Amino acid sequence: MNSNVRLLTGWLIKSQSLVELTSFAPLTIPSPAQPILVPGNMELTAANQALELNLPAHSPSQTVAEFMIDKLGHVPVPGERIVHGELELEAAGIEENSLKTVLLRRRPLAAHH
Repeated sequence: MNSNVRLLTGWLIKSQSLVELTSFAPLTIPSPAQPILVPGNMELTAANQALELNLPAHSPSQTVAEFMIDKLGHVPVPGERIVHGELELEAAGIEENSLKTVLLRRRPLAAHH
């Protein structure tokens, strides 16, 4: 039952180097240097809203994993990364040829001279 309560109410694990989002509760990335781990099945629209991102969703139900796989053209291997604007997405958890978790990091945008 405890895992069901966590699934329904959501919870957040914080450490000095990583924030793990285990539900879709509103949250912002605490600092540009601190990564956040999100479920691959999180819808892009929910990720955009919860994390104040601007990832382009091709459909209302497109997930973070589908976005990353679409950009790569294949299911990534653990550690494989893509960059979209100021956001870096890294394949964190792969199970049975499925992208289960994605690590998000904000990257500083290059200064314009």
